Amino acid sequence: MMRCIDYPTMVKDGSGWGALAGVSCALMAEHGFTGAPAITISDEKVADIWGDLGERWYILEQYFKAYPVCRWAQPAVEAVRQIRSEHAVNPDDIAEIHIHTFHQGRGCM
Repeated sequence: MMRCIDYPTMVKDGSGWGALAGVSCALMAEHGFTGAPAITISDEKVADIWGDLGERWYILEQYFKAYPVCRWAQPAVEAVRQIRSEHAVNPDDIAEIHIHTFHQGRGCM
């Protein structure tokens, strides 16, 4: 948490606003709102960026985050789930877990 406070980015802080803006835009579009023409879309200089609008869905090419933790912590979560599914492990019998990862990954654990 302190890393985000000391070095703020939009990685975590912008998620809520991005979701709000996206849902709001979808609801407005559903009711016919189109907004003003944007030069960033209609200018011929950027036609190659928007040429496949409505045809190519980039969301289908994105990574799916299976667990609500840092992406670097995902393998550790999956490893614990796999151990639990393959072995009769009682969580009460576990005193501690050691996870070895790279430097930046330690901030996720």
